Amino acid sequence: MAHRIGQIHFYRGVNFGADNWLVFKRVTVDQVTTGQTDCSTDPEQNGLTKLDADGNPIKVDVTNPYSGENCLARLGWNKLMTVIVREMKRGFLEEAMRNCKEEDNNGFLGFLGRSDAKL
Repeated sequence: MAHRIGQIHFYRGVNFGADNWLVFKRVTVDQVTTGQTDCSTDPEQNGLTKLDADGNPIKVDVTNPYSGENCLARLGWNKLMTVIVREMKRGFLEEAMRNCKEEDNNGFLGFLGRSDAKL
């Protein structure tokens, strides 16, 4: 899917520099790992409450993006976003190369057609 998104970006004329890809990755990781979830009112359902071995709740610091739990989540999401961005870039570049080759081939064929007409 990310590969296809890269292709679509090429056809729509959306070109990103290296800094744009990095910002996209960082902002996505930041948004996903903020811990601000409203999916459930039950703390155990939304992952904001962890239980120790005795079943007592352990308060998780969701405000600190580099706390133990959030740090692991950030590492995981960062790795995933690296793969996604790589695939988007690959889709974009492959489509650009394919388009470039088609233009070269069409230009070459057009050149041959004109030279044959003169003979």
